[in-house]
Amino acid sequence: MSTLSFRLCEAVDGLRFACLSDQPEVTDLFDLGYTLASRNRHSVIPTLPHQSWASEYSVTGESFAPLQAETGLPPGVRYGFNALLSELLAGVDVLFCSYALGNASGLPVCDDMMDRYHTTDFVLFPQAANHSKASDIPPYLVSYSLPRDDHSGTEQHRIYCQLSSFAFAQAFQAIIEQRVKAAQISCDPTQATSTPDKLTAQRAINRFTECLRAHHQVNQ
Repeated sequence: MSTLSFRLCEAVDGLRFACLSDQPEVTDLFDLGYTLASRNRHSVIPTLPHQSWASEYSVTGESFAPLQAETGLPPGVRYGFNALLSELLAGVDVLFCSYALGNASGLPVCDDMMDRYHTTDFVLFPQAANHSKASDIPPYLVSYSLPRDDHSGTEQHRIYCQLSSFAFAQAFQAIIEQRVKAAQISCDPTQATSTPDKLTAQRAINRFTECLRAHHQVNQ
């Protein structure tokens, strides 16, 4: 059984980081990765955030059985996941998310939303069950960048990394450095948008959990 968790944190410089996972240990790795990134790079880039969050909250859902799908995500589940992120991504600068959230087959879930939310950077990590298969992947891998829009000249960053605090620290460093260079910390359009409050996030998590449960019931 798995449990969805969502953690939303704001750094002292105003950047908003979120973590969405179905693995209970990930939020601790997320916080530790941020601390390591801040400690290691603060003397090099003075605008990097301090080691503790200015504000934060976490929500968790009820347990569910991961989806077993071999050929692709069912349309209803994909719609449910896209609806989940539509509520959680408002105002978020960087999202750490399980590459195959909610399914045990390693099927990617974020592709549509990465294309839709260009103002948000994404860090995707494998499920614990697939972690051993990723042992040869570097601590972090910047897959590619895309223009956020036709006018600003800035880029959306997509990073695929291993499931460890060190890998998360590398991802934090890479994205923060690029945002500092692009002078986006003070003018990023996501910061004009309110982030979801704790109750909204809890309801969104619960709805996606129910979506997965409903799929299991229909296909029993």
